[in-house]
Formats: sequence, C-alpha cells, structure tokens
Amino acid sequence: MPQKNIYVKAEDLKLFKKAEYFGESISSVISKALDNYLDIEEKRRKSFKEYHVECDGLTYYFFARLLIELRNNNGTVCKIFQTKGDNFVLLCKNGKEANIKIYGAFHELIENFDENEKERIMRILKEKKIVFVE
Repeated sequence: MPQKNIYVKAEDLKLFKKAEYFGESISSVISKALDNYLDIEEKRRKSFKEYHVECDGLTYYFFARLLIELRNNNGTVCKIFQTKGDNFVLLCKNGKEANIKIYGAFHELIENFDENEKERIMRILKEKKIVFVE
C-alpha cells in the first residue's frame, strides 16, 4: 500500500487525537477531508474564465468569475469579478474608456459605491446565493 508522510505541528496534535477518538483512522479522516476540499474547490473553480482587459495602455490577464454586471443611466457598465486568488476586480467601461481596480477584500471594493448601489449589489449577490463573510 502506498504511503505518504504528513508532518504535523505540535499544536495540531489535539485535532488528530480528537479524530482518533471517533474511531476512524487518521488516513481515512484526511482522505475524507481532502475529498471534501477538492469537491468544494472544483465546484467553485468551474465558473472561472480567463479575461483580457485593456486599460491605460496595459492589458490585464486574469482568471475570475463574473459576480455582477451593473449598468448605469450614463452608459457606464461596471463588472465585479472574483479571481482565483480571492481578489476582487472592479472594471468600469464607458464607451472605449475603461478603468480597472483590484482589491484584496470584498469590503474594500464595496466601499466605492454609494448606499443605493451597495444595497443593489448585495441584493443581486443574495439572489445568486453568494455571501462574503470577512
């Protein structure tokens, strides 16, 4: 039978002891946890696509999923993306003019919108069953 060595921090040994208490082997617990993790990640990443955006003479390439597309009365279209690295990209276009900003957290991105837009964004995300907990 193939073997893999797993190195555990001393402070994590309590978790292993607790898992043994429930009567399953550590390798079984780890395999189930990995299977669970992979299932979640595969589902999450299925909706990711490659995007190319031209802005200020630069081309931005990123893998992301489109969360929201907002259209304003003045013709501006804003798109909010979540990247595979869990950053957030705000892309706003008005005609040929584009503006792109990258944020490390959703709450940083949402601060750029007024209260009505924030409520609209949160409602759309909730309808899509997307919630960010930070």
